[in-house]
Amino acid sequence: MTLADGTVHGCHIVDVSMSGVAVSAEIQPPTGTPLAIGACVGRVVRHFPNGFAVKFVNEQSRGAN
Repeated sequence: MTLADGTVHGCHIVDVSMSGVAVSAEIQPPTGTPLAIGACVGRVVRHFPNGFAVKFVNEQSRGAN
């Protein structure tokens, strides 16, 4: 995952859909933080133990990389 300031952090994808992703990571960016998971850009929308959920800015299609 890449934060808006350019820092890169490792994460593990827990669940993914066309509208967002849940990740497990050592950091928990504040709600509203913009970031990218690969080429998909989104914002942190909620936290859960050991991770957080990201809603993509644009819904992804099945063929998206």
